[in-house]
Amino acid sequence: MSSNTIQTQYPLSRRKFWKKIIEKSGSSVVVLVICGVLSLVGLFALLPDASIKNLIVPAIAITLSSWCVLVLCYAWYVKAYIRHYYYDVNENFITIKKGVFAPAEIHVQYSKIQDVYVDQDILDRIMGLYDVHIASATATSAIEAHIDGVEKGSADGLKDLLLGKLRGMNTSETVPTMSENSAPNSVVHLTEEVSSKGYPILGRWLALQAIGCFIAACLMPGLLLFYFMIPGKNSNTSLMALLGIHGGTLFALWFVAATLYFVLSFSYQVFWRNTFSFNFLPEYLVLRRGVISRQETHLPYRSVQDVAVSQTIFERMFGLATVRIENAAAPVMIGKTMVSSALRIPGQSLGKANQLSEIVKRVALTKNSSQTGL
Repeated sequence: MSSNTIQTQYPLSRRKFWKKIIEKSGSSVVVLVICGVLSLVGLFALLPDASIKNLIVPAIAITLSSWCVLVLCYAWYVKAYIRHYYYDVNENFITIKKGVFAPAEIHVQYSKIQDVYVDQDILDRIMGLYDVHIASATATSAIEAHIDGVEKGSADGLKDLLLGKLRGMNTSETVPTMSENSAPNSVVHLTEEVSSKGYPILGRWLALQAIGCFIAACLMPGLLLFYFMIPGKNSNTSLMALLGIHGGTLFALWFVAATLYFVLSFSYQVFWRNTFSFNFLPEYLVLRRGVISRQETHLPYRSVQDVAVSQTIFERMFGLATVRIENAAAPVMIGKTMVSSALRIPGQSLGKANQLSEIVKRVALTKNSSQTGL
């Protein structure tokens, strides 16, 4: 299949351009303020006899003009970036090339793909855009191997195309020879649906999150407001005294901040639990999670390296356990944060967690077990 066919069938969205512009414009607000202050200081140095009030309007005009020029230059760069964006598939590799001044090109072999996932940040959700990530066991793939800025139909098409390639690699692999005493490497057919419907996150998990949010809500605003009570270095007067804040007012501020923090943080955990889901399909495990930024991961069973059931001391107190499924993929870049590629299924009873662990191990061993750590 040629690159023209792939890029015509699953093209980048035109909204990708505006997403990049909005993203850069928003992130440059701080730079805009700094440039405004520097412009005002520079004008005051050149015109020492002028008053600050008379220099504010020229400083704003210079700053906004400079900012507009920078945005126009960045808009040209984004246009060139999208024009040079290239992705193609052949029998064994997916190729992705991007960049204007320093283009980077990566070729990922299908048999080395650890997982395929689709995610959205908050701007993507607003503008209806999706990013398709392909993770192998290298740090380079975590940074370069993704196709970002496509619409839902294209994201689903690319995801299905890649998963189809993985299924093709699985069926073409040679089954290892086995001794007479070895169990046959037959396909495991799941006798029941294995998903978040049968293995939901328990209510006890939500209670544990509520306790954690409550403790954090008590401590974090308190530590911040404690700063107001510390005397200054050059005087024995605290910021609380300088501002004329009394103890009762400070307590009220702490109570409002703690309540607001608890409501927001616990609400986030409730929404996260309601949007979390997973499903064991014949060839791969699908896991969806996220509240503001959504993520959907497809982990082929053949790439599973380790399965672990863990309990923190607090989980043990509540009779909970977490199933962690590892592959060899390097940590992935989500925004500006490196995130582990391991899949976590939290909030299970210990018995349910052990059942999930056994199911993953049993299925993974039938998918070219020579590549797994099991």
